[in-house]
Amino acid sequence: MGTLSAKRCPANKKLKFFQKRGKTNMKKSMKKFMIACAAVSSIAIAAGMSAMAADISANYSADNNSIPVATPDGAADGTQMTVLVVPTDKKAAVTDADILYINQAAKGELPATALLKGESLADGTYSVLVGYYDAAGAFAIAEDTFTIGEAAPEYTLGDVDDNGKINAADASKVISHALKKAILNETQQLAADVDKNEKINAADASKIISFALKKITSF
Repeated sequence: MGTLSAKRCPANKKLKFFQKRGKTNMKKSMKKFMIACAAVSSIAIAAGMSAMAADISANYSADNNSIPVATPDGAADGTQMTVLVVPTDKKAAVTDADILYINQAAKGELPATALLKGESLADGTYSVLVGYYDAAGAFAIAEDTFTIGEAAPEYTLGDVDDNGKINAADASKVISHALKKAILNETQQLAADVDKNEKINAADASKIISFALKKITSF
């Protein structure tokens, strides 16, 4: 599995609900936790912060619909750790229905295996998040993901040639595909269908040009 990253929370965003553990409803707390995760991730990306490596991985077992519960490197002795498993695309606004596993206990007291909700998981990508305090008292979040079935291809709407830019070259590829001069591959077709009507034609090319000329700001 890939290396997990743990992002430090700013001092004024240390997730106050962790300081009030035992006094609040766990699931409501975790909703705040997930919102904080998204906020901290956004701050880290915007600030160009480097991630701190954490040695945990999400190795899913289909036999009993479970994952091992690992302790991140750097977790302080006695720290309260919270483990959450949700679909990756639900992290920013998790609801009770999205929670596949949730638990909180002191380091060393969490069960070795997390039995996930239900008998099995649908195809998709899932995130395992572990919140903890390090020896310096800073709160951190470790995350890893696992995928069941085929992972959805990654693409950016409008960036048909996948070069990080959306411009006339992308529109030209759309026109060539529509005229059957040069057929786009599956991922390129997903990027080309900017109006999301499952058709690739001049309308998509026109929107891409409008975006390139900054006449529109989104698709």
